[in-house]
Amino acid sequence: MFLRLIINLQIFVLFTPLVEASPLTDQQEILRGVSSIEVGGTVGTLLVYGENAVTLAEGQKNEINYPIAAAARLGKGRLAAFGHESAFGDKYDANEKLLSNLLMW
Repeated sequence: MFLRLIINLQIFVLFTPLVEASPLTDQQEILRGVSSIEVGGTVGTLLVYGENAVTLAEGQKNEINYPIAAAARLGKGRLAAFGHESAFGDKYDANEKLLSNLLMW
């Protein structure tokens, strides 16, 4: 899988159309084909703040939604944050599409 992602990433870099960056287009690109993610443990809440920051996933407790995954542009770079590392453990294969999208983004 890792080799496939590297090859896909190289192809993506070569053929990426130049599109003006915006938080909404970033969010759509990252979540393309992702309907939900799975996490375990006690998931921390994130503070998603800034004009380039977007919430990727929300958790719910006592009927209150709170961000558990986010992404943002920072200078010339990009970052993603998750409230718990289990989102990318071997236990949750369903999250593979999200990881692939993040690497392509």
